[in-house]
Amino acid sequence: MKTSYKVIIGLLSAGVIGTGIYLWNQYQVLYKAINDAFTKKPSIGKLNDISLTNIDIVLVYNISNQGILSAVVTNQNYDVTINGKSVSSIKNNTPVNLKAKGISQFPLTVVLNPENLLKIGFNNLKSILVPSERKNFVIRIKGSFSYNAGILSGKNYPLDITFTLADLTTTTPAPTS
Repeated sequence: MKTSYKVIIGLLSAGVIGTGIYLWNQYQVLYKAINDAFTKKPSIGKLNDISLTNIDIVLVYNISNQGILSAVVTNQNYDVTINGKSVSSIKNNTPVNLKAKGISQFPLTVVLNPENLLKIGFNNLKSILVPSERKNFVIRIKGSFSYNAGILSGKNYPLDITFTLADLTTTTPAPTS
């Protein structure tokens, strides 16, 4: 093999490896942005609807992605527990776009059936009604979602967040851009 071919193959290999490392680095930036967002309280906690058959809550997390990769989140599957007791399962296939070099809102819609809330027991009613007791009403959302970020994608990305009713009732909307 001629020396010029060896040089060309070497340069191409270095280019492919360098691009791969750069994309992996940008994937890590996106991964960190998502993880950081879910370690904080939601930016917005909103009660959409309440009726005898349905309690609909939307939790909005702001994801600040400073990398060059945008992503589309799909196939959200979560289990919701209140004070350790299962009260709901959520399946959401509505795409959520996480933009590159900016802040995106990631909504989690939690729909509860009031009958299932009876599972948490009468003692927890005080945690709902008395503002000073809302810190004792612990909500956990655990599950996974899929994402696609250009040529990179992943299935069953884990999500595990815990917060109290007090966190939701004291949250104020954060500025978005």
